[in-house]
Amino acid sequence: MFINRRTKAPHTTIMKVWTRLREKAGLPELRVHDLRHMYASFLVSAGRSLYDVQVILGHSHPVVTQRYAHLSTRAMQEAADTASARITSALGEEPKNAEREELKKAA
Repeated sequence: MFINRRTKAPHTTIMKVWTRLREKAGLPELRVHDLRHMYASFLVSAGRSLYDVQVILGHSHPVVTQRYAHLSTRAMQEAADTASARITSALGEEPKNAEREELKKAA
């Protein structure tokens, strides 16, 4: 709850301030929901579990969280690199530099 400095009463809406901030930032179409979606995506990309994101966002069902939290391309590439490094190692081949790093992380 935020208190209006002038009236000392709680604010009932943020639209006036929100509109001013969006215009100042050059993002007139930005919605609060967009920020929430980005926040969830950043959490997942940083390695937080979908369960963590679900709890933080207050979702009652995991299905709702999956709509908001998209894995980053980087995270998916790292996961694929880890599998590639394991396969290369199992075949007895010399891993490439990137694969060698993934093996170190996985160990």
